[in-house]
Amino acid sequence: MEDFHFDRLLGERYRASVTDEGLAVVITRSFYDYLKNSQAGGRFDRSEKGTLLAQIPVILVEDTVVLQIRFPYIPSPNFQHKKIDWKALWNCSKLASFLFGMLRWTYLEHDEPSFYLSSSPQLMLVEPFFWLDENRPGCGLEAVFCRQVVEKLLEKTEVYTEFPKAEELVLHSYMGLSMATKKEREKWVAVTKEAGFSSMQIQVGVRSCGTPAFLVPGNCACLGNSPDNFAFNQSISSHNVDSPIHQLPMLVGVVAFWEQFLTPFWEANNSN
Repeated sequence: MEDFHFDRLLGERYRASVTDEGLAVVITRSFYDYLKNSQAGGRFDRSEKGTLLAQIPVILVEDTVVLQIRFPYIPSPNFQHKKIDWKALWNCSKLASFLFGMLRWTYLEHDEPSFYLSSSPQLMLVEPFFWLDENRPGCGLEAVFCRQVVEKLLEKTEVYTEFPKAEELVLHSYMGLSMATKKEREKWVAVTKEAGFSSMQIQVGVRSCGTPAFLVPGNCACLGNSPDNFAFNQSISSHNVDSPIHQLPMLVGVVAFWEQFLTPFWEANNSN
C-alpha cells in the first residue's frame, strides 16, 4: 500500500467478520449507494466495477448493508464440486480483492457522516490483490494500520501472543478449500489441533516487538514486516501467498485477528 497512511483516527467505515460461508463486510446504506455510483475501482478497471459488484451477495439490515464473500468450500450448498474448483477460487479471490480494494481506495474520500457505522475508529484496512494472466497468475495480501494503533502495539506488546481461536478459523478455511471430503477434513483438523497449529504452518499472533504476524500452509506463505518497517510504513505485506488457497485463509486470519484481538486491545488501552 505505497504512499498510503492514515495518521488520524477516523470513524469506522466498514467492519469485517468471519462466517461459515467465508467473510461478511458491513457498511452503511449511504456508503453503499456512494460506492455504486463512485468511479473508484481500486486496482480494477472501472469498466469491470458494475459486473463485479453485482456478483457480491447483499443483505439489507435496517440502515446497513452486509456484503458477502462466499468461499468455494468443498462441498457446500453453493459449491457442489467434489474437488478443488480453481475457476471458482480465482473468482472468489477477484471479488474479495475488488471489494476490499474499493473500500481501501475510497476510505479517505468524502468525509460524510452518514458513511460511518459508528464513532469507533477504523483501526486497519485490508487489501487482498489479484492478477490472472496466462503466464503468471498470482495474488497477495496487504494490511495498513492507523498510526495510533501501530504506536500502541509497539508500546504495549512485550511477549509473543498467539490467538488459537483465530488459527482454528484459518485451519477450517484452508481445509474447506483444499480437502475433498468432510471426513478427510475432520481427520486433519483433529490431528492438527492435537499437534498444534504450527505443525500445519498456521500462525496468527503478535510478536514481542509488536508486529502482527500471520502464516498459512505453503512455502513460507506469510504476512508480516520488520519492527522498523512496521513503525515507518504502518503496514504488513504478504510473501509467497501465490494462490487463493493461501490468500483466502490468510484473509480469514487477518479478519479474525482484527475481531478477536485488535479491537479489544485498542479499547482496553484507550479507555478513559
